[in-house]
Amino acid sequence: MNPQLRYDYIYENLQPLTALSEGTWLCIYPPRNTLYVKKEIPQACVSYYHTLASIHSRNLAPVLFVTEEGDTAFVLSEYVSGQSLAGLLQEGKTFSQEEARDICTQVCFGLWELHRRGLVHRDINPNNIIISSDNVVKIIDFGIVRSFTQEKNRDTVIMGTPGYAAPEQFGFLQSDARTDIYAVGVLLNQLLTGRFPNERLAPGKLGTVVRRCVEIDAQKRFSSIDQLMNQLSGSGVPGLETVLDTLPGFRSRRGGQAFGAVLLYLLAGMAVVQSYMSLKTPPWGYAVHTVSVLFSTVIPFFCFHNFLNVWERFPFTRYASRKSQKILFRGLGIVSLFIGLAIFGSIA
Repeated sequence: MNPQLRYDYIYENLQPLTALSEGTWLCIYPPRNTLYVKKEIPQACVSYYHTLASIHSRNLAPVLFVTEEGDTAFVLSEYVSGQSLAGLLQEGKTFSQEEARDICTQVCFGLWELHRRGLVHRDINPNNIIISSDNVVKIIDFGIVRSFTQEKNRDTVIMGTPGYAAPEQFGFLQSDARTDIYAVGVLLNQLLTGRFPNERLAPGKLGTVVRRCVEIDAQKRFSSIDQLMNQLSGSGVPGLETVLDTLPGFRSRRGGQAFGAVLLYLLAGMAVVQSYMSLKTPPWGYAVHTVSVLFSTVIPFFCFHNFLNVWERFPFTRYASRKSQKILFRGLGIVSLFIGLAIFGSIA
């Protein structure tokens, strides 16, 4: 059966159980004894929820479909069984560094799915994070999600949870990915200390991460969720999973793209090996050729793709805007490529 038809059929046979809040109901589908959440949404948000319904992420509460009844729109979501972080914090639950790191990393994975589609959640806080009964961290409540628009210079409506809302949400600038990064930093600090960063900053390396997340100037924060995830991964030496998450072709975690990337990298490697085998130069020529490979392939790769966050690892670019970083490093990548080709041409 067509999934949309199935969901429509389920929707028509829902029975309300209780009102969770104004405009939101917990409902049951009797034939399967399955719980759903039905929420009234503004017409202006319908397109956002259609996008959310197309996302399949274990770290986002599943949005099944959007329906319109006259001038009113409703969204149907799966009910996530579990406990909110707010409830756990109120009970006095304390989190170790590893637990806090894992929770925030899973939150980042969910946000990554939103951000790559141009959406900003804008309300990351303990009430909107559920640890499900199968121990998976899920982001819920997309009530004030918005898309980022280059033409706008500030949000139309000022919203967000006090303490977690970034400064730009109070009418100064438009919300973007760094708005959610700010909230994740506050959340991380809460999990580690039970306090807001301005009351008590978490100690150690994670405290440094928090401080970068909650910079008042958005340009001084991590500029993408990818960067924040890499910092949350731990030490300065990234592990295999972190490397794969930053490697072009593997970032999306899609099998088809990863398979294509593997083939491309193998072909590139074979081409480099073949170029060495074709050299007819004295021994020093191999060293020169190695330098040419470094300049024509490795350095441009790092510069163009910001591999392992090299754009943020140099003091003179660490706090530069994302646009400035992109222009500078891609320019360096092009220069490096021509230098490498020139060196190769001199020994070919």
